[in-house]
Amino acid sequence: MNAVADGLWFLAAFGVAMLAVTPIFTRDAGAGRPSATLVAQIVLGVLGAAVLGFHMFPIVRKADEDFPVVDTITLGCIAIVGIAAILPRIRSLKIFGDNEIVIDEGKLAVSGYEKSVSSIAHLLERWASTIGTLYANVANAPSVSEVLQIERCFFRDRLGESKEFVAESDRSPVRMAVWLRNESDELEFEFSNEITDDETTGASLGFEQGMIGQCFREQGTLNAADAASLASFVSIAREKVYRAVLVTPITVDGVKLGVLSMDKADATTFTDQAVLVAEAAAALLAACEAFVATRIDELRASGQNEAERR
Repeated sequence: MNAVADGLWFLAAFGVAMLAVTPIFTRDAGAGRPSATLVAQIVLGVLGAAVLGFHMFPIVRKADEDFPVVDTITLGCIAIVGIAAILPRIRSLKIFGDNEIVIDEGKLAVSGYEKSVSSIAHLLERWASTIGTLYANVANAPSVSEVLQIERCFFRDRLGESKEFVAESDRSPVRMAVWLRNESDELEFEFSNEITDDETTGASLGFEQGMIGQCFREQGTLNAADAASLASFVSIAREKVYRAVLVTPITVDGVKLGVLSMDKADATTFTDQAVLVAEAAAALLAACEAFVATRIDELRASGQNEAERR
């Protein structure tokens, strides 16, 4: 499609999306609190519209690309807005085989695990609001070091929010870490709010090593109650303070960037809720990492003279 056709297509799609979202914000919720369904509708509508806008009209554009961007992501965002419009008529959704999301009496149940819609909405709202801020800050950063500082703060905040959402008990705290592919084609420890020992923070793993390497190689989420019992297990630190491990790939547009890991002392697998949050967080980190890498390349191409990133 040429640029004119793309523009007309976008205007038509945007008009349909706005018609779908408008009733969500104009509905009378009554004198009491808004219903859980209304909260979920607002979150889905705003999130879908926000991602749609930033994806179709990115702040940093390549000279050889046509805009607006119309692809499967665009269609997916419009679908999210459509789901928001018909949400009151949805009673349950089947996902990942037998897992079922049941919308009933203001609560969301995923395979028996209940979490209030207000908590889920709060997490999604925070994440949706960070996308535009991240893109603007990175696009305006004048140096590689400042870009990397913005990225580190983004990692810190998103991991902190994810941990808060999936924490099961104070007795078995959750630790999260980001491992990124380096120029030597290894997975290198990049960031964690909780892990500070030198053995781990200075570690790197080959694609054939441990659950992290297996996750990166196979591009699938792994969830083990006792990681040390697996044949693929590789011990990194001398003092092992965890048993259960969850790993999920950080990938964008088919490009393998790294792995997000989560562990805890209890020998019980992470809940379906934790898996969903981890995978969503990994997708968000992937978008951040891809955008940061693009901006760093631009700064270096323009003569910005700094040491190599990693």
